[in-house]
Amino acid sequence: MAATKGAATEEKGYFATLGVDFHADSDAISRAYKKLALKMHPDKNPGPAAVDNFQKITTSYHVISDEQKRKNYLHLFMLRCYMSQVPPRSRDALRPHYAFVVEKSKYAMGSKSDRLITIDLLEQKLHSFKKDTHRKEFALSTVASVHTSDGSGSKALELTITFKDTHPYYIRCRCQEQFDTLVAVLRRVVAAKDSGEQGLDVVIDDASSPPSSVHKSKVIKRTEKMGAALVHDWQPRFMVMGTTQLVIFRDVELQQPKQCLSPFSPALPPSRLAPPLPPRRAPPCR
Repeated sequence: MAATKGAATEEKGYFATLGVDFHADSDAISRAYKKLALKMHPDKNPGPAAVDNFQKITTSYHVISDEQKRKNYLHLFMLRCYMSQVPPRSRDALRPHYAFVVEKSKYAMGSKSDRLITIDLLEQKLHSFKKDTHRKEFALSTVASVHTSDGSGSKALELTITFKDTHPYYIRCRCQEQFDTLVAVLRRVVAAKDSGEQGLDVVIDDASSPPSSVHKSKVIKRTEKMGAALVHDWQPRFMVMGTTQLVIFRDVELQQPKQCLSPFSPALPPSRLAPPLPPRRAPPCR
């Protein structure tokens, strides 16, 4: 896998501040911190920004050198990738994380059921979730091919993922944006594998962090019908609106994503805040 560092922004993430990537071990992090701390210490760099710059270095080290804090930070980065994903252009490096809610079947003509599919390009894994439960994990190296349908309407959003050692996945995406993104990512995975080269270009640091959420809210009411009576089952759901996707979680700790919806225009640049939701009567992604 080819490694690409994110384009520098005014506010770098913790890894980029220390000049290391997501794969850096504790020794590499310690060496980077000591080198930068010695170089950027205010005693050697007098000036109004010296103390602030040194504090950023120290804060970055304290976060990513602590196992639990580093895990939490990488989880937050992953969620930001989900909330701002767009179909990648051919010349762009891929984001390390993607998420899709699709309908999936084992057979071409079989009935389809909902799945949450996540792709982790750092770990080279594809995960499939059914009814909030982790069902399957595939190494991306086992993805053999990706085929799209020639049909129209809902058929135009269908694709088939074949694997080396298991049955194919027959998938229907919920909207054009997710279809374009899923097909583009998987085709680049297959092309990089087939070329026999380290050709998969993936961003491996946080020099260019995905944007934060635009809006958060708790959604807790769910109504179920039992016989002739309506029963209110109050369970927590947490909704986080990003720049291109709305992500719903089963828990307020944002550890268990349940749905990923795309109510925004795919042309919206990830660096800009999202516009208001489109009218309910014409949602582009159901």
